Amino acid sequence: MGAGSEEEEEVGEFKMKLKQLEKIGEGIRFSIEGVDHVFANTLRRMIAEEVPVMAIDEVEFHKNDSLLYDEVLAHRLSLVPILTDLKSYNLKEGCRCNGKGCQNCQLKISLNMKGPCSVYAKDLKFKDKKIRAVYPDMLIVKLMEKQELEFVATAILGQGKHHSKFSPGLSYFQKYPVINIDQSKFTQNMAELCVEKCPTNVYEISGNKLKVTDETKCTLCMACMDVCKTRLVDVQGEDNKFIFVLESWGQLKPKEIIEQAIKIFNDKLENFRKEILSIKK
Repeated sequence: MGAGSEEEEEVGEFKMKLKQLEKIGEGIRFSIEGVDHVFANTLRRMIAEEVPVMAIDEVEFHKNDSLLYDEVLAHRLSLVPILTDLKSYNLKEGCRCNGKGCQNCQLKISLNMKGPCSVYAKDLKFKDKKIRAVYPDMLIVKLMEKQELEFVATAILGQGKHHSKFSPGLSYFQKYPVINIDQSKFTQNMAELCVEKCPTNVYEISGNKLKVTDETKCTLCMACMDVCKTRLVDVQGEDNKFIFVLESWGQLKPKEIIEQAIKIFNDKLENFRKEILSIKK
């Protein structure tokens, strides 16, 4: 989905429009039109709770002379974002090994280092060469003189509904802002106050008019309406159009996250349909 591009999908009477507004580092902002807040919130929850990513789940320490207890160090390791390959790995509950653990549902990671040194995410040794730490310079622990750290960890696919370490990113949405300006109520003082109080620089003054630079920057904080006694501006949110923000932690690309969320949503709907049909019979 390119910047400024629009995609439209129609199924029966359902019609939805998507438009990418901005790419932000590992995240994207896009508008979604033709849906209600229930659909938007369902998409958000699918992303946060259902889309699986890989994270360290168990750590077997052979030696730990660092200043961190085993439990603290294991917790730090579990929060290291790991590049996720959903084509090569399965959730344990859906694997052919019935959750016992095999090369299709888990990955071994090892480390053996002696101080003095700093241990970074890039020092982790992954059995699968395609997998790596997303942020190689992420500090794990510091080892002093004669201190050693040796362990074997097991990473698995998991879902955010079970633990936040398996969440692929941060997602949130807001109503699409609609800003109306009544130029007949324009006063220089009020216009300047609206420009000054807006935290996202939505307004500018051009000649004797107050103008909107980019309505998608509006966060619906209503600060402009709070200070504008002449009701120069009126800000509302649309009920069937939203601005959606997705910030990936790096395990998956934003597009992969959305595709997986929609796929999981469709699978749940299909299972629900089958359950309804079975009740009728």
